[in-house]
Amino acid sequence: MKKSTKFRHLLACRFPTCLLLLAFHGSSSAIPDVDRIESSIVRVVIGGHGTGWVVSPGVVATNWHVTDGNTSFEIYPAGTDREYRGELIWQGNSDRDIGLISVPDLDLTPFKLRTGDAIRGSDSYTVGFPGLGDDLTGRANLNVSVYGGTIALVTENVAGVRIIQHTNIVNAGNSGGPLLDDCGRVLGLTTWGVENEQYSADFIWASVHVAELANQLDTLGIPYETDNTPCATGGVSAAGEEALVELGFLQDQLQDQIGDQEGAMKSLEQLVRNWGIALGALLALTLALALRKPRQQLVRVYDEMSRRIGAPGKVANASGSLKSKSVSGSQNSTTGIVLSGFTNASNAFRFEFGMESLTQVKGLSVGRSNELADFVLADEQISRRHLRISLKDKKIHIEDLNSSNGTYVNGQLIAAFRPRVLNVGDRVKVGTTEIAVSTA
Repeated sequence: MKKSTKFRHLLACRFPTCLLLLAFHGSSSAIPDVDRIESSIVRVVIGGHGTGWVVSPGVVATNWHVTDGNTSFEIYPAGTDREYRGELIWQGNSDRDIGLISVPDLDLTPFKLRTGDAIRGSDSYTVGFPGLGDDLTGRANLNVSVYGGTIALVTENVAGVRIIQHTNIVNAGNSGGPLLDDCGRVLGLTTWGVENEQYSADFIWASVHVAELANQLDTLGIPYETDNTPCATGGVSAAGEEALVELGFLQDQLQDQIGDQEGAMKSLEQLVRNWGIALGALLALTLALALRKPRQQLVRVYDEMSRRIGAPGKVANASGSLKSKSVSGSQNSTTGIVLSGFTNASNAFRFEFGMESLTQVKGLSVGRSNELADFVLADEQISRRHLRISLKDKKIHIEDLNSSNGTYVNGQLIAAFRPRVLNVGDRVKVGTTEIAVSTA
């Protein structure tokens, strides 16, 4: 019999990061730390409401059908009644059901993304603000609801969008909330319910795969963290398990030779278990250090290269507060670009880089943070990561990264996250600093 189905967007009426993963061998049996998770969840209010979560500092992820063409939102962090204002950054469509909201004053810890595929049959959790939960209490609940289930299938729909089918119960208001694994990492964004119109018991749920969100964040240049290490919350490491086998053999021998040493042997067994945990933690820490974001590694490589070749673009003012990161690459008169000027009307800077270098990265950023920007300017009116210079269609582009005081090109304010062509001879103003664009 042919079954007719209908898709329902679960529209809304409306951690920190996961714990250090121990590389244990064994089955998962624990739930995520709900209190930590809740501290990074928000209620998104328009006419109705949906759920959102912090994916990057000051950036909330939710569904396209929650943003629903709006540009301004009321944001309420879970567990509080504090209100923040949010502005739309980007929204997808009915297939790629993702929306991104900028909330600059929202100081919450972002989640980590598990961009790899979840294992079928593994545990998962849906967190958010179901509308029926509000109806039950007669008010907008401050705390999130948590529903557990399993991952049923990871696949791709006809539009080419990665989705995760799961058994977690979801209803209107949960839309946009995170689908989590045992370690509190985001697997997907709560999105659809699929119901059989003939049999009301036939109902399954699906989430947009978080890899779809990660791809869009890459396009927009919004930073985020990933963690694809195995999630195991119990058991003993392989080294500890092997030690326990040896311990069992020795225990049998000792009990034959010595009287009742049961208490002593249990203490020794616990000691070996603890050592197994320590070995697992050491391995997990090693992996975490090795799996830093590629962009950060690339910037460090560029820094090292500039130190080795003594690139001419490295200039510091008298106070030493200006630090520029010169980038290696072609720097001749036809392919070299120079950004130069003065901060605070007296401190000179000169950033020189080659066109070729821009083909190797998604862009080079300018700001006042040594940690976040590739080129650093000592101007308190400039955001920590203010703008990006990138190469598209063989042309240099400039893009404001939703800075506090904006970016002006030839006196005109440019829109955030909308790259525009930057020409030689243009004048760029950020904060109190004016930047001239010229060739090397």
